[in-house]
Amino acid sequence: MIFNENEDKNVDEINKEKGFYRLKHYMVLKKKIIYFAIFIILVLFLGVLLSKMNAVDRYLYLVNEENYNEALSLYNEKIKDNDDLKNKLIEKQNNYMDTIYKDFFNEHTDYEESKNEIDKFTKYEISKDYANDIENKIYSLNRSRTAFENAVDAEKSNDIAKAIENYKAVIKDDSNYKTAQSKIDSLSENWKKSLLDEAKKYSNDKDYQNAIKNIDTLIRVLGASDELNELKKLYENLDSEKYVKVFVTDKTNTPMNINNWIFSDYVNFTFELTNNSEKTIKGIEGFLTIKDLFEKEILTCGCDFTGINIQPSATITVDNLSYECNQFLDEDRKLFKTDYEDLKFEYKIESIVYTDGTVIEMD
Repeated sequence: MIFNENEDKNVDEINKEKGFYRLKHYMVLKKKIIYFAIFIILVLFLGVLLSKMNAVDRYLYLVNEENYNEALSLYNEKIKDNDDLKNKLIEKQNNYMDTIYKDFFNEHTDYEESKNEIDKFTKYEISKDYANDIENKIYSLNRSRTAFENAVDAEKSNDIAKAIENYKAVIKDDSNYKTAQSKIDSLSENWKKSLLDEAKKYSNDKDYQNAIKNIDTLIRVLGASDELNELKKLYENLDSEKYVKVFVTDKTNTPMNINNWIFSDYVNFTFELTNNSEKTIKGIEGFLTIKDLFEKEILTCGCDFTGINIQPSATITVDNLSYECNQFLDEDRKLFKTDYEDLKFEYKIESIVYTDGTVIEMD
């Protein structure tokens, strides 16, 4: 067989390529063998390491890996009945959970990451109580930070009520707490004055309902106080009295007297009714609340006025209403025994009926 020069050259190239392929295949195989060997060594090393771990460290490792069954088994076998190991475990896992909270407090981790980390410990009896406490602290701090952000946004939008409410939701553990308290002080004074001035204007215009709303807003945001409670009561009375004023002028007693066919004690009231509206009143429905000298409620009872005609701007006296006392009820006995001068009366109007047939229903 005769070969020409070109054919010899092609054969040499082909042989070189085959040799290069074999070398490349050998290198790939060699790398795989090395990686597999490293993996085996790591597995063996980890096995040795785990075998040398004490029960406490191994338990914590299993918890961190969320291997619930093996962790529980290890706890029951090695730790549960060993007070020394149990105390060491409690100390270590509590320190670890404290670190989770500290990282969140210092903003090294976000809320979801911190919550997921602490959730691992809520599944185990020995750690769940402390874990729940830490979880609540993380939740409260996260909610506080959100409140602070909402407060800042509300203040920028000039929604002062919402801003103050959110600043008040910032907790002491929050690094924003001092700023929030300062904001509450600086915003509250001017905002309160503004709403009180507005309520006074409403009152002057006899728009008592809006005046009451302003006071309710102040109470909700700033909290109740004697000043605000008294103002609300004043506006409520004025709102009620813009139609008719009901005032108790006297209280007398009729004691039980079987010989005169009086089988119960009675308390008799004298009222003055003043019509402040522009139409004639023929009926009033409402409730009378009676309190002692210290503003403690004795009782509240229905008290209606019918069969009357009160002309506009006129005042009439009604002295034919009595309350029958139950001798077995403490409140009734107290009402009977207490002098008029030591009692306080509040009448709340439910509805007013006029002679022209119109009816006013009170809120």
